[in-house]
Amino acid sequence: MQHLQGAGKKRKYLAVAIGIMVGYIVFLTSRIWFPGQSDASDYTQLGSQVMVGDTDISVLLVYWAYAPNQAAMSVELDVQAEVGINLDFQAVDKAMDQLPVICMLQESGTVVLKISDIPEDFGAISLRAVKGKEQARLYTNLKQVDQVERLTFYTTLDGYYQARITRNIEALEQDIKEQQDLLLELDVQITGYKEQIEQTTARLPYLRKSQRITAEDEIQALEKQIENCKEKQQAANDTISELTSEMEKQQQLKNGKVYETLHEEVVPEANVTLENDTQKAMEERQ
Repeated sequence: MQHLQGAGKKRKYLAVAIGIMVGYIVFLTSRIWFPGQSDASDYTQLGSQVMVGDTDISVLLVYWAYAPNQAAMSVELDVQAEVGINLDFQAVDKAMDQLPVICMLQESGTVVLKISDIPEDFGAISLRAVKGKEQARLYTNLKQVDQVERLTFYTTLDGYYQARITRNIEALEQDIKEQQDLLLELDVQITGYKEQIEQTTARLPYLRKSQRITAEDEIQALEKQIENCKEKQQAANDTISELTSEMEKQQQLKNGKVYETLHEEVVPEANVTLENDTQKAMEERQ
């Protein structure tokens, strides 16, 4: 009887040890897939270029969108690699569940992916670009991803370029508005400083000499604040001019092209081979 009880305790200890080991492995695996939740900068920012391991291949994150109604995401990447390089893409959520990834478009180094079956409480998504044993890891979460009503996919690269231009214009408009708001804020500050100067100046004749010296120092400090505000206004106006010029260029690009038709083409695997455009065109003609 004692022998059986001892064996039961050994099995219990073994089960606990196995449970701890599995939990540790899951923790390590999670850290490989996901960065620390507390630091949002750990997640991949738009415009970030990530190397695929120790290779010469790089992946630049252009855009990452999430449509809750479709439980899906679209990821737009610019890939720098030699012609014929083969990349595989994989994705998981925070629960380490594998998510379907399909390639919607691959042209001139731009790759557009669709990630499906996104859970409502996904917390974070990890996307890997894999070349053999080497990989680049990209991450997003609910706070960083651009939430949209519906994902949009285009038949050719021109459609995505148009979408980029539209996003660029919207970002420039927001930047201009922020500078305009800053100008208004600085105007309010300047008005306040001038009123203080007028009030202090009006009191000067009635102050003692020591008080008058202090008041005059205050006036000089306020005048310095006004000069600082005017310098900031000049810098803001210069920034607005630069942003406006860039927005005009983007608008010209937008007006010079026509939006491509949309499509919902499904490619069986998210496996992309970077092709030479000339070779591709020759094959199409044949």
